[in-house]
Amino acid sequence: MVFVHRFIGQWLDENKSANQEETLSKALKKGSGIDEYLKDVVTRVKFEMALEEGEYHYMIPKEVAIEEAKDDKYYRLELNGYEGSNSYTAFYGNGSSIFVKATFEGKGEIAHIYEYDTKELLLEDLKDEVHITFLSDYNPCYLLAKNFDEFKVTIDIEDLYGYIIDSPEVSIPITEIEI
Repeated sequence: MVFVHRFIGQWLDENKSANQEETLSKALKKGSGIDEYLKDVVTRVKFEMALEEGEYHYMIPKEVAIEEAKDDKYYRLELNGYEGSNSYTAFYGNGSSIFVKATFEGKGEIAHIYEYDTKELLLEDLKDEVHITFLSDYNPCYLLAKNFDEFKVTIDIEDLYGYIIDSPEVSIPITEIEI
């Protein structure tokens, strides 16, 4: 059984057919929802293995409402229409920063909020998302620091870095940002 990223698994749940070639063709079609992700070689190989084996699994964090956000937990906030975006934009952070972003900024509509029990689980999901979106025009990942600074997240080899939106020349290892 192949472990695939949540986006790929959810797409397969909704679109997989008995014909592997048909499913692959549909996935690679521009605008499929995962065509950009499949530009990444590792993601493409895992996707094709899942099709061949006919079995795959993926992990989804617990979905919660904004009122349930707790300071000592970590979250992924998906906002639709953030600053005019046609797709959702993802923000990762602690309960306080996510609550402030979702409630007071007013720049998008809440699509989903996922809760992680530990910072490590949040960072693992963030790393997967940045990795599969790195080669595409779609790079929706932001990290909200405990002090409410907002970082755009990038990946260099296997290490995550964040840079403050207004200072793209300065990058900081994610491990040094207090979340």
